[in-house]
Amino acid sequence: MLNLDVGVRLTSLGPDVVLLTVPSRAPTATEHAWLTSAERSVVALALRGLSSRAIAEARGCSPSTVANQLASAYAKLKISGRRELRARLGRE
Repeated sequence: MLNLDVGVRLTSLGPDVVLLTVPSRAPTATEHAWLTSAERSVVALALRGLSSRAIAEARGCSPSTVANQLASAYAKLKISGRRELRARLGRE
C-alpha cells in the first residue's frame, strides 16, 4: 500500500491489479459550480427562504419543475433537503 495524498491510497491486489481508494466527502459550496444555471438559481432562492411555489412564480415555471431542479441539485451535492442545504451552503 502506498499513500499518495491525504486519505488517497494505492493498494496492489495482484501483479496486474491496483486499487485506488479516494475518501468520499460532500462537495463544498465553492465546488457547486457544476450545478446547472437553473439548479444554481433555485438553490439560491431556496437559501433565501422562498417556498417552491414562490420560486416557481419568480422563475416563471411550475412548482414540479422547481422540485425536480432542487432534487437534482441535492443529489449532486449529496444532501437530502433544504435543512442540509442551509447547513452546508447558507453560511458560506
